Amino acid sequence: MKKLPVAGPTYDYKLENIRNSIIEEELALTHRKLENIELGDGDVIFTDDSGNQKTVRTLQTTIDDPSTGLTATASAVSSLSTDVSTLDGEVTSLASSVTTLSTTVGSNTTSISTNASSINGIEGKYAVKVNNNGHVSGFGLISTANNATPTSTFTVTADAFKVVDTSGSATPAAPFEVYTSSRTVDGVTVPAGVYMENANITSAQIKTLSVDLINIDNVTLDTSGGNLIVKNGGIDTTQVAANALSASASAFTSSASVTTSGGNALTTSVLASSGERFLIICRVASITTTTTSHYLDQAIVYLNSASTAYVYDINSGTSSNTKGGFTVAGVITATGSGSLPVDFYMRASGGTITCNNIFINIIRLKR
Repeated sequence: MKKLPVAGPTYDYKLENIRNSIIEEELALTHRKLENIELGDGDVIFTDDSGNQKTVRTLQTTIDDPSTGLTATASAVSSLSTDVSTLDGEVTSLASSVTTLSTTVGSNTTSISTNASSINGIEGKYAVKVNNNGHVSGFGLISTANNATPTSTFTVTADAFKVVDTSGSATPAAPFEVYTSSRTVDGVTVPAGVYMENANITSAQIKTLSVDLINIDNVTLDTSGGNLIVKNGGIDTTQVAANALSASASAFTSSASVTTSGGNALTTSVLASSGERFLIICRVASITTTTTSHYLDQAIVYLNSASTAYVYDINSGTSSNTKGGFTVAGVITATGSGSLPVDFYMRASGGTITCNNIFINIIRLKR
């Protein structure tokens, strides 16, 4: 041990002994701290005054190229520590591991940090964070006791979360994707949400449903111009409740006299737009005459004076005063807009006849 120099013949030996004692204490403290530091396999192990052992791993690389002005650094720091302490008679234990990798080129810096900890045997945390020049992403897993019952949470911070196949291809299949903000996918702008190629759902409660196509047991439902379209043969009429389908308009009269001059036996109207198509069905249940030779000569359906539905010579030659009924129907295109008249025109042959229970039913069709 190096002693303090003697300061002349009047040197104060008492002062020298005090100073030497201070130096000895400092050297002993330094020696004790050095004894608490060990070198492992690339690790620095430190034991503090409370006996808690901590491991610190460090790796740092710096590349400087004066000819290009390029400055690049890479560093890695890993630490593992276990602390046990007693506070107010309660033992507290904490084990944690922290690892950080970082690279810097010029003004750009990206770091990756992992943090794992176990607390008092009742709580565990594991987190990974990537900071790419201020753009942070990562995930965290925590399990903690809540009223003595463990609960866990897994949180992901990312612009997109995907589950992909194991093919290793450059563009793997992704049957499940989550976007946290709107983006353009395959040239189409999609809002934030969950996107799945196929989903098998046993039971679902959906507040609002928006779909392009519905297929129920191979029966396709679609829409066109705001109208519902069902695949041909997709509806079993025996399963449709009474009045479940309603016509655009309808009319009825119990009877009407039809003369040889002709006229409208029944008239109604329908609200239409020019170019819309309507299926118009007219039916007469029966015809009665005063002379057996009389019959219905003509029946025509008009929509705004346009017609494509008509029949002639109904029950001609029938030798009975009560003759059978008939139905005439056709698809007619509206030639105007607004409330358009629908007329069931009839004309008799030989004399006046009576048509009983006359119906008009009008159904709007898709364009």
